[in-house]
Amino acid sequence: DRLNYKLQSTPDADRVEIPPMMVQTLVENGIKHGISKITKCGELEVDAKVVDLKLMIEIRNSGKFDEEALKNSHGFGVGNTKHRLSLLYGESASLSLTNENNNTVLAKLKIPLGGSK
Repeated sequence: DRLNYKLQSTPDADRVEIPPMMVQTLVENGIKHGISKITKCGELEVDAKVVDLKLMIEIRNSGKFDEEALKNSHGFGVGNTKHRLSLLYGESASLSLTNENNNTVLAKLKIPLGGSK
């Protein structure tokens, strides 16, 4: 009752292999640090598509994050994900986390097609 979710993916995005547990970690962070902290029903949306030879995965969740708190966090999720992306794809991949508005956090993952660096 506390979570509404929506999964969208284009056929070309469905065929792209991604590192294990990468999206799951970001979804779990959205639920743990965003949706679990609000009293009303939360929204989670995962959208995957291929743009300019990169797999773009956008994960939106209800909530808001404090950028300073993220920098000082002792958790491993976001930092570990960025590190794994760097090891696998170099500068061709990225992960960004932003407050899209007052009620929505956006995690944007970009992975190059064709595999590792």
